[in-house]
Amino acid sequence: TGVTGMRIAMRCAEVIPFPAVRRRAFLTKNGRLAAEYRPQAGSHYIDSLVAKHRQRLLRLGVAEAVANADAAELLWALQIECARYRAVGEAL
Repeated sequence: TGVTGMRIAMRCAEVIPFPAVRRRAFLTKNGRLAAEYRPQAGSHYIDSLVAKHRQRLLRLGVAEAVANADAAELLWALQIECARYRAVGEAL
């Protein structure tokens, strides 16, 4: 049951992800949580979040270079949030 003579044109589009570092609530929540763990466990937690994020971007069709750059920015932002909470504690 198809329509003869019709062609469906498939266009490829570049997928541009929303920068993960702009997700403030995500960074705050997970930075605080990582700071509550032992330093090695907190680092492992952050690494696992970043790896999951990178894999998700790749599954969505984001170019590998873009996924890697976004994951690196996310890693940096989470490490900074974690360090802030470790240094200041609940004052934030």
